[in-house]
Amino acid sequence: MVPRMERTRETTTGPQSHRKVGDAAWKRSYGRLLAYATTHGCSSLRSHHVDESGFGLGAWVYAQNRHYAAGTLSAERIELLESVPGWRWKNRRPKFRGGPTWETGLVHLRAHVERTGAAFVTPSHVTEDGFHLGNWVRYVRERYSRADLPPDAAAQLEALPGWFFSARESRFQATLHHLRRHAQATGGAAVERRMITADGFRLGARAEDLRAAYAKGLLPAEQVAALEQIEGWTWDGTRDRRWEENLERLSAYARCHGNSVASLTERYVTGDGVRLGTWVAQQRVARREGRLAPYREALLAAVPGWSWGINGDAWERGMRELVAYVNEHGDADVLSRYVTPDGYRLGKWVRRARFKYSKGLLAPDRVSALEAIAGWVWVADPGPRGGHTDWGFAMGRLRAFAAEHGHTRVPAGLRCSDGFDLGGWVSSAREQYRRGHMPVDHAAQLDALPGWTGATPAVEDAPPRAA
Repeated sequence: MVPRMERTRETTTGPQSHRKVGDAAWKRSYGRLLAYATTHGCSSLRSHHVDESGFGLGAWVYAQNRHYAAGTLSAERIELLESVPGWRWKNRRPKFRGGPTWETGLVHLRAHVERTGAAFVTPSHVTEDGFHLGNWVRYVRERYSRADLPPDAAAQLEALPGWFFSARESRFQATLHHLRRHAQATGGAAVERRMITADGFRLGARAEDLRAAYAKGLLPAEQVAALEQIEGWTWDGTRDRRWEENLERLSAYARCHGNSVASLTERYVTGDGVRLGTWVAQQRVARREGRLAPYREALLAAVPGWSWGINGDAWERGMRELVAYVNEHGDADVLSRYVTPDGYRLGKWVRRARFKYSKGLLAPDRVSALEAIAGWVWVADPGPRGGHTDWGFAMGRLRAFAAEHGHTRVPAGLRCSDGFDLGGWVSSAREQYRRGHMPVDHAAQLDALPGWTGATPAVEDAPPRAA
């Protein structure tokens, strides 16, 4: 059991002992309370009560309760208040008497150390069961500073990792502790001014305070050295502030564009000349490569309309529009210039999907999704009237070319007299043939043509005129 730490009190005889209180303002307020309590009692006093002279007596009483709960009210004032008729403390004070309260506080502090790894406690910290651990720690430090803490109690505290009797040193060590954990988790010590850790530590504000102290030459050399050992720490927080400013710009953009950032392109530049579109793209790349700090990821995800895969959103929109088109028209033969009634350029989306497929740039899952759509074909080129044509039409033109020239080495860019892009169609057919994605009967028809090969032919000096 920790030895008792009794506060020495002067014996008082009643309300008249208020003359021992040195603070004249407190003495006058106490007199008003005494007069009120003599007539009305204390139970009816509310926090918003104002007496006849305009004095906020209720607010003053509330402040005394708050100081009592924090352990900052002197013994003389405690006795004076407890002598007021009907007085009762509204808040529980973490009384430090060497009994259950000391043990309870120490148990909670040890549990905090076990959970977080160190005895860093914020002044406002309250445990899950309602124990005011921050107040308890502050009170312990006050007792230590007055040489009023028993040696064995001090020894128990000093045995805890991260414990310091100096609140200032504890605050620095807590900042150092959280910065190290943050750097280990994210690969750098960059933090925003408003960053708060999961346990409620205001790491961003503390980092700014340390930088400001360093700039004024007020930071001790040992603290400077400790900070500079953290990977990624810089004394200039400009980069962090710039990231935060860009986040504000992005939020403003979302508010002005219907809470959506989907319309923001990589070329977008703000009115003050910031390449916001490029910055947004960089954040997506950083996340994909695992370089984006989790707290930054959370801040971006909170922006209305934010998406980590803007290309994924565009793909899903195109798929929805294509399925709707097939359901309405019965086929997937979308004209290259087709625009849906609500303005979506579906023809362009289909054309880009086919182009990426021909270059091997379309993800396998997207290839499968398109091929599952009824009527979908990978080769569909412009026909005589600017629409799409079918396989039979294109094969007819290729057979005519082979009959005239004795081979199927159609130059790229060759168009028939009616505008049909035979060179483009053959190029796409070769790509499909080479990748093995062509139906067996189509491949057989091509194999039957003279000189057909899946390889791209050499460029000829002068392309022949097509039929």
